[in-house]
Amino acid sequence: NGVVMLLFSAGAVFSLRRYRKRGDSLSGYISIIQIGFAFALIISLGGIKRYDLSWYLVRLTYTGGALILIIGLIWDYVVLMLREKERTAELRRSETALLREREHAESERRRLQAVLQILPVAVFIADAGGRILASNSAARELWGETPFSKKPQDYQEDYKAWWAHTGRRVQSHEWGMARALAKGERCIAEEVQIEARDGERKFVRNYALPILDRGKIAGAVAINVDITDRKRAEEELRGLNENLE
Repeated sequence: NGVVMLLFSAGAVFSLRRYRKRGDSLSGYISIIQIGFAFALIISLGGIKRYDLSWYLVRLTYTGGALILIIGLIWDYVVLMLREKERTAELRRSETALLREREHAESERRRLQAVLQILPVAVFIADAGGRILASNSAARELWGETPFSKKPQDYQEDYKAWWAHTGRRVQSHEWGMARALAKGERCIAEEVQIEARDGERKFVRNYALPILDRGKIAGAVAINVDITDRKRAEEELRGLNENLE
């Protein structure tokens, strides 16, 4: 009995340490039972007679320990179920909120797309890496069905243009969109002559602005305003003036 008592005592100490270290409630319940068994063994060392006080104490200890274990486990199970139910409800609320955010974002995207389509000027939108994400119908009318560039280095080949005042080819890094992405520049009314997909030459004024998100460049937007008719009218007027002179 002495050896068994020592084993129960050591087990109780180990279970208590595990309970305090890891918060394992089952270890806590087991430690209580082990302490009770050790207590019962101490009582039994003095000898137990049937129906005397020691006999009742031992039976009460065993019964109480078993009840503590059963009630504790049931309690933990109920608490676990309630927590799981709460987590499930919270997850459903989060999913509903996320769904609403997605629907709102999709609604805003459709609204933006509708606004872009009715604008009379060509609009291009790029992400932070320079990939063209969207354009409007005016951009397709101006340039034709141009590819959506994957990076700024492709701008020169995908969108052929020359500086209006010098006739020099516009390099990829010189496009307003590329400069807005690289340096956060704002490019205002830069005149260039472009070549559409069908080979027609046109004059445009190019604008570009960076899109900032918390101070960081998240993308850029470029606008091309077609001034071909005005440039042709200026050339015709210049020719008439030269003839009059």
